[in-house]
Amino acid sequence: MVGFVTGPEQRRCSSASGTHAGPPYADARTLRSVRDDAGHLSPTPLVVAAGLAAVEGILVIGFAALEAASVHADRAAMGVTTSVFFALLGALLVACAWYVVRGRTWARSPLVVSQLMALGLAWNFLGGGTTWVSVVLTVVAVVVLVGLLHPASVEALAHHGDEA
Repeated sequence: MVGFVTGPEQRRCSSASGTHAGPPYADARTLRSVRDDAGHLSPTPLVVAAGLAAVEGILVIGFAALEAASVHADRAAMGVTTSVFFALLGALLVACAWYVVRGRTWARSPLVVSQLMALGLAWNFLGGGTTWVSVVLTVVAVVVLVGLLHPASVEALAHHGDEA
């Protein structure tokens, strides 16, 4: 616990042979160590928003795989097109999450639009046994939107756009 508070360079582990340096944590990635393509640090709200959007994308890709696995002959066209749509949407979310952290301003717009769509979807799930889905979708969408539109995120993306 001391190493967590004091920093990685002061971590020590006790053993029967005495005290020795702990694992090399100096290179550990934290929310503050993510850099864009120009080498500037990405702000924490932007990194958190991009991380959540990437998780959403991975979950959408997982849904596409489940949909593809449940395709039946009587609805083959619908099942295949639905699977392809969700796979492409998930890939787009993951790619945009990656590029927005790397400082690409264009990647923010698809993420904002997808979060607004998620808020609409959350409204449809409100009530009955799916209220928990609505709450989860709303919380994640709001956190991502706040992170993407946070002044530090806007400034970081604006500065990257000036240098490109």
